[in-house]
Amino acid sequence: MIICSCNVLSDQDVRSAVEAERTRSTSRVYGCLGRSAQCGGCARTIRRVVDEVLGSVRLLQWLREVFATLARPPPPGLGDHQHDRKLRYCGHGLKISEARGRGGT
Repeated sequence: MIICSCNVLSDQDVRSAVEAERTRSTSRVYGCLGRSAQCGGCARTIRRVVDEVLGSVRLLQWLREVFATLARPPPPGLGDHQHDRKLRYCGHGLKISEARGRGGT
């Protein structure tokens, strides 16, 4: 879909630039694509696409960290039946907690 008619930029052009540069700046997105802002009517849409792309990247990084943590072996001295990792919601996102033993011990 064309999101900048002055420069004939598509949402995919913007996504590619953001993925390559990892930038939040609309002017850097234009620069990466060899263009410059004209009327500015597309700035909000470009910003929305940038936020979507960077949000997806952050989510993927967070998921990698979660799975890497869950894949780690339990600490020495604890058997698998005594060690349990759980995800819990903490208001800002999910956190990994480690429960040791049974019955909250």
